[in-house]
Amino acid sequence: LTELHAKGYLEASIDRIEVSQESIRAYLHLGDEYQWLSLTEGDTTDPWVSASLRNLEGTVIEPTRVSKMMEELLLKCDNNGYPFASVRLEHLEKSRKGISGKLMLDRGRLVRIDSVVLNGPAVVAPVFLYNYLGIAPGDLYNESLLKKSDIRLDRKSTRLNSSHIPL
Repeated sequence: LTELHAKGYLEASIDRIEVSQESIRAYLHLGDEYQWLSLTEGDTTDPWVSASLRNLEGTVIEPTRVSKMMEELLLKCDNNGYPFASVRLEHLEKSRKGISGKLMLDRGRLVRIDSVVLNGPAVVAPVFLYNYLGIAPGDLYNESLLKKSDIRLDRKSTRLNSSHIPL
């Protein structure tokens, strides 16, 4: 069923199963193949949403493709100053020819880096820390850069600690 749903047969289901000593018989309801008649932007025009929706109209509805597109939009928001963004489908309407709806993106508030705080006994000049991590006050929040910073700090800490091991 998952494969059928992924190919646009959103109504696909097993209506009943008959079991006998010799066999098992499943009765499948396939339903119609649905296509996107239109999936448009919500109330406001957003260039990120516009770019995501290109080439979708008239294609078979693949829930995994739509889900991936929504995840990619959220990732773009996370890496460009909008870590509290949300995305959803609204106003979905079914007709004989397909489905129409709106893709709503709420970016939330813009977030900038205020400062980087180093906890612990190490004394590090803020300028060195900003250059080492590639993050500075006033920069847009960037989830992927912050994750890389954690990894870089872990590696640096490991190298510093291992270089001070008494022989």
